[in-house]
Amino acid sequence: MPDTKLPLQAFGFSIPVTPAGRRVWPPRFKRFVVQKMEAGELTVRQVMEECQVSKSFVYQWRMQAKGKPVTAADWRPRQISPRSLSRMRCHRRNPTGHVQKGICISGTLVEITLPADYPVADLVQIIQSMEASAQ
Repeated sequence: MPDTKLPLQAFGFSIPVTPAGRRVWPPRFKRFVVQKMEAGELTVRQVMEECQVSKSFVYQWRMQAKGKPVTAADWRPRQISPRSLSRMRCHRRNPTGHVQKGICISGTLVEITLPADYPVADLVQIIQSMEASAQ
């Protein structure tokens, strides 16, 4: 007879368990837990103990409920515009100790610092090239 995993019971919900032992948390369950925590009816500790999950897992559910990205797959490339470029400005000290103002761009393999007055159209092309090569 195959080894079937019984569902986990948590807060009145039946949480399915895959044959590999992985629990599948239904979105309805996550919303319920987050609503109860926000109402002060449940604490993170209670959820951790009842569901046998880590604190970071519970916080992920809260972020998901608020529509915030949690995993790398949730992050979407953002549109580059002159307005968003203003947030990339940085100040660095060069080897002589002088502060250099510029635009810092970091990728997975490279970090670029350009002059603060670098042409925006060229900067957008650099960023798009970096994003394309990372995919």
